[in-house]
Amino acid sequence: MRVLVIGLGSMGKRRIRLMQQYDPALEIVGVDADTARASEVAAQFSITVFPSLEEALTAARPEAAFVCTSPLAHRPIIRSLIEQNVHVFSELDLVDDGYPDYMAVQSVKLFLSSTFLYRRDIRWMIEQVERKRTNYLYHTGQYLPDWHPWEDYRRFFVGDKRTNGCREMLAIELPWLVRCFGPIRHVTVLRDKLSTLELDHPDNLMLQIQHENGSKGQVTVDVVARRPIRRMEIYNEMLQIDWDGTPDTLRQWDIAEKTMRDIPTYDSVVNDARYCKSIIENAYMDEIDAFFTWLKGDSGKVCYSYAEHQRILSLIDEIEGISIK
Repeated sequence: MRVLVIGLGSMGKRRIRLMQQYDPALEIVGVDADTARASEVAAQFSITVFPSLEEALTAARPEAAFVCTSPLAHRPIIRSLIEQNVHVFSELDLVDDGYPDYMAVQSVKLFLSSTFLYRRDIRWMIEQVERKRTNYLYHTGQYLPDWHPWEDYRRFFVGDKRTNGCREMLAIELPWLVRCFGPIRHVTVLRDKLSTLELDHPDNLMLQIQHENGSKGQVTVDVVARRPIRRMEIYNEMLQIDWDGTPDTLRQWDIAEKTMRDIPTYDSVVNDARYCKSIIENAYMDEIDAFFTWLKGDSGKVCYSYAEHQRILSLIDEIEGISIK
């Protein structure tokens, strides 16, 4: 199968590397208008890289494509791929752009990434909670210039108000929080700008969430915390789960023994040293597997859909107090 990767930044390179590990028989080609980056990736992965999508579609005739560009560029790219009958794997969207059209498509498969739903430690928490009535406290944050220290955050899409860092974290976290605790009935928000970063939007949000089944959560997301943090506590009278964002920090209170016990979910995990430890490669590989398994006719591993994400993006719009057209 010939697979096109569009956008050869850090995520595009990650997808290429993992696909080459997943199935060395895949014929991977790339697209990037940045000539220096195109040359670097072509040499690093021994692939052909085209300067434009149109040239790649004409010359390579891919069967599937991975869209790894900035979120605001997704819609025209996906539209072109659909017109050429190319199956699509898209990185997570931060704006609801073209969704009614996507959901009507029957000619090709459209796969939307939501990597955390493929993590075994998160899936274990979802299974344990099963929308029981619980309380939870969750904080996730990291100083924005440390996200991609190799590039200026002001030129990275998370520096843009429309696709800002807090919005991206909500788009990553809310799908699994809703899956774990159930649909959200009501949210109240505190937000402001705490840092000296050159941003024209809030850099931290504190949410108080009421779920339809009565569960309550306090969720903080920020691009201010100098020590990367992802910390969850879930509890009711029969359940206590603690998680510090990595598989080896997942613990549950043993009521009989009156102690926290470790919950193993992976035999081993793979980390990219450039990112914080809570980002593990295993889940990225698992959703790549889900995509290619779906292309073979089995949708059983697919965890997320555009319809679900449209509801999440609508909720984020309400949280931010904006309406994106």
